[in-house]
Amino acid sequence: MERTSSDSKMKQEEDVQAGVEIWKYVFGFTGMAVVKCATELEIAEAIENHEGPMALSELSSTVGCVPFSLDRIVRFLVHRHFFKEEPTIQGTAGKERVSEEWDCVLKEAGFSSYNIKPIRAVQSVIEAFP
Repeated sequence: MERTSSDSKMKQEEDVQAGVEIWKYVFGFTGMAVVKCATELEIAEAIENHEGPMALSELSSTVGCVPFSLDRIVRFLVHRHFFKEEPTIQGTAGKERVSEEWDCVLKEAGFSSYNIKPIRAVQSVIEAFP
């Protein structure tokens, strides 16, 4: 029995739809995993108990998760509109980094050593040495 063009088109549409469903499962798992992490870390409770916006460093110490990993979770949740990003006191929603991240950034820029000096008015000042 020969396949007609309508059978061929129908088969092709089914294949495309099956591919779409597979990708939905693949990417759907990521969302569920992030929400599960946020639930287990009790991120919403920590923010609610703080009674206002929280810096990532504050949230990190409250929930007991390193800022680098927590940043990825929070960015996903903000993107999906679970949370809203608020400007920091300095007026910008800048990226916070832990010392390990600064080490990588500064070494890639060609600096062999650096010193981080905390200052009350701002987060910190970094002195980098070639």
